[in-house]
Amino acid sequence: MSLDSALVIGLKVPLHTAPGGTLVANLSYSNAGTLPSPDDTLVKLVLPVGVSFLSAMDKDGLDLPPDEESGNELIWIVDALPAGSCCAHVWVTVEVAKDLAEGTLLTFKGEISSSADENNLDNNVIEVSSEVCDMAGSTKQAQSGQVKPGDVVTYTIMLRLAARNGPAVPAERQVILTDDLPPAQQVRFLGWVNTPSGTYDGAQLRWQGQVSASEPVMLQYRLGIEGDVPPGTVITNKARIQWAGGEMELEPVDVQVYLTEDDHMFGPDGGQWHHAYGMTLNLPQYAVQEMTRFQFRPLFEDKIPGDTPPGWIYAHRAFEMNAFHFGEIHQFNQPITVTISYNPQEIPALVHQTLRLWYRNGPGEPWAMLGEPVAHQYGQIHFVTDHFTEFALFGQMGYSVFLPLIKH
Repeated sequence: MSLDSALVIGLKVPLHTAPGGTLVANLSYSNAGTLPSPDDTLVKLVLPVGVSFLSAMDKDGLDLPPDEESGNELIWIVDALPAGSCCAHVWVTVEVAKDLAEGTLLTFKGEISSSADENNLDNNVIEVSSEVCDMAGSTKQAQSGQVKPGDVVTYTIMLRLAARNGPAVPAERQVILTDDLPPAQQVRFLGWVNTPSGTYDGAQLRWQGQVSASEPVMLQYRLGIEGDVPPGTVITNKARIQWAGGEMELEPVDVQVYLTEDDHMFGPDGGQWHHAYGMTLNLPQYAVQEMTRFQFRPLFEDKIPGDTPPGWIYAHRAFEMNAFHFGEIHQFNQPITVTISYNPQEIPALVHQTLRLWYRNGPGEPWAMLGEPVAHQYGQIHFVTDHFTEFALFGQMGYSVFLPLIKH
């Protein structure tokens, strides 16, 4: 039986690892052939000297210990792999020895094999290395992996120096951090957060200072997501650190831009947005100065509000409107027309001419009437507002007059 180079092994490890820390190796395997592999298919991970096995798990986070463990070799019996299958994973966590010298290369070896003959064994073995680095505990993170146009994202960089024992080991290191920001068409730099802070030259952030083994340095900055970034765009930026005799890149940080049916983008030209809830916004020119995200959220869908204005009845329409451009916008340069469509059959006891739009700043706050409608047709009512908050439609009940019956 020949699989014609069908079995494929993959292996990924971080480029750098800290002494005394942990490292996760991603071992992947597949069968790219047209026939299933034999039942004796094996996957092996050979660990380098200086690391010790801690645990292994599958793609669902469930424990997946090796079937065999011999010295520095971990073996999984994966049985037959279906033809064209891709890709199974084992995430292996190991502990790195504390006394490894900086610059030591830890080389991991992955293998896949079976009793079948293969014409080409190049895909059956792979070796990758991770370099021991005292700064490898440094990280960069974004507060969220998904953002919307107009949002603000805070990035946090932690600079860590591994603690080592010995009189000749430096307790601190002079470090230069540079961070290449995404293109200006995607983001706007909104400033450093707190201290310490660095510099910004229009494209790159830079910080220089001492990092102590006893205390990490935390750097934070904010980026605004431009309003015209298309949904689906992945915004990537990465940082690197340098010191005398060495340098390393931090893992790149990706955030993906998305929108939902409850979002709409308006620019200075204005426009119209009709939401399926029965709400329409008409934005005049220059109500906003830059591309701004408008966000809709219905309120009280499952219950009637318990704090209606005295003498008024809820008319089954309530929502929250927000606008975002590098933070929330509450006031606009021009009044915005809000049109609410309603079902007259849902409010038969209310006098339609009394329907009014009320607003409040949030739950528990008192309601205030927005004002008289600018137009009102049967089943549709129009209001104008220069601010956004929570809105609800209320009306008053009709009254019947009963005259006494008089006999003659």
